[in-house]
Amino acid sequence: MIPKFLGTVIQKYRVRDEKPSRGFQEWIVQINRIVSSSLFPALKEKKMTLSQEKYTNVLGNSSYELAHFSDFNTLVALSQTHQTPIFALSEEQMAQTGVVLENFKKSRDKFREVFSGLADSIINLTTD
Repeated sequence: MIPKFLGTVIQKYRVRDEKPSRGFQEWIVQINRIVSSSLFPALKEKKMTLSQEKYTNVLGNSSYELAHFSDFNTLVALSQTHQTPIFALSEEQMAQTGVVLENFKKSRDKFREVFSGLADSIINLTTD
């Protein structure tokens, strides 16, 4: 069986106003351009891609992006300390109160949403 390219995962970028910061956005655009113009055609030539229709139907974009995971900072350390996925960290494991706890919970829930979307995309790309 020939391995197939499913897409890219953009990760560890800084967020400003709920979007990648300007410098990271430029980096993301450059990665997407290289994937679309060089990597994907080379893989397609070797029959290592799915149909373009499959990517469009599942991802809804032409950049082959499966997911974006921003930098989750302290949650990564807490996840490792408690040997728990970021999306499953409890309030007790976060060990914070007030605004900090609320921000941690928002980040955890955002991570769960993105991770779930990634899982759905992979399932939909790999099933007929």
